[in-house]
Amino acid sequence: MADNFTVEPVVGVPVKTFRGDEIGGITWPASKTAWGPDGTAVETADAAGARLPVKVGAGLEAASVLTGQATVGTSAAAFPSVVARRVKVQASQANVDVIYIGPATVTAANGYPLWPGKEVVLEVTNLNIMQHISPTAAQMVAYLGEV
Repeated sequence: MADNFTVEPVVGVPVKTFRGDEIGGITWPASKTAWGPDGTAVETADAAGARLPVKVGAGLEAASVLTGQATVGTSAAAFPSVVARRVKVQASQANVDVIYIGPATVTAANGYPLWPGKEVVLEVTNLNIMQHISPTAAQMVAYLGEV
């Protein structure tokens, strides 16, 4: 329950009323979120016309994309240099074996498995921090990077 309290900041200045909530003998100042153009305030509430307007994803659109493919062999190798904020990596549908991806120490025992046709989205600064390996040579992986 809200408990209002008043404060007289300086003698001769009008008294101000604030909203508070008393918990355990302490009055905690309460605050509310409001929005609107200059000179107006719409208190935020879970009701039509009073919800805080939020534009999800504003400014997150990709400026461009980068694509490519890499051949995956039986020895660990780095992905090519792809500077992007998000990269989708997909194992080719035509692969006959799993591809494992991970850091420089990636192996079939500790890597993230990508079965034929499966994909993973990575948020990395450069795809080349990841490596790939497969128990079978000549597997293919494709990537799509959002810049």
